[in-house]
Amino acid sequence: MSDWITDRKPTEEDGILVYSYEGKPWHYTHIDIGQAWKPIPKIEPYVKPKRYIVRPFCDTGDYDVFYVDLLRVAMSIPTREAAERIAAIYEEAMP
Repeated sequence: MSDWITDRKPTEEDGILVYSYEGKPWHYTHIDIGQAWKPIPKIEPYVKPKRYIVRPFCDTGDYDVFYVDLLRVAMSIPTREAAERIAAIYEEAMP
């Protein structure tokens, strides 16, 4: 089934903005029934990948903070929550 719609006029929720041959924008209400149009899909916002990760430190119950290439940044942090806060600080502060 095609995504093109011809049996109804678009609504504001469809997110349609059509351009004329002259390159001027038309409002979505300028599309008549019978003209083909396609709704604009909503995209997910960009989420910057994490560069610092938290991993368990050996079998001691402590945690490490690693850079993505597994370079150890901080080690032997007593709780996972503290290690995650440190990783978040590195994310914010390091370029």
